[in-house]
Amino acid sequence: MSKIEPLESQQFINPDINSLFENVEDFAEQLSSVDFLKGSKLDDITITTTGINFAHGLDSKYVGFFVLNRDSTAIIYTEDSLDDFKFIKLKSNVDTVATIWVF
Repeated sequence: MSKIEPLESQQFINPDINSLFENVEDFAEQLSSVDFLKGSKLDDITITTTGINFAHGLDSKYVGFFVLNRDSTAIIYTEDSLDDFKFIKLKSNVDTVATIWVF
């Protein structure tokens, strides 16, 4: 079985290839640091006017959320939860079923 060497140890005949790989690696590092890409999708959850705590499954306090889909024109917002490191409390102006991306 052959061992795959790290990208840094690879040298290519064409220096442009080395530059391309370095740029791709830099871009991947920047992309992995974007908060909203490291999130959790909550599918088809019922959000009420009284508010419900949902476990978001992140390993840290949530930063925000996006509404991906909803079955009404509800306005969805957050309130203080039991523990922001484990839950996001969502509330809406009318009861609705929605899919949410929490990050």
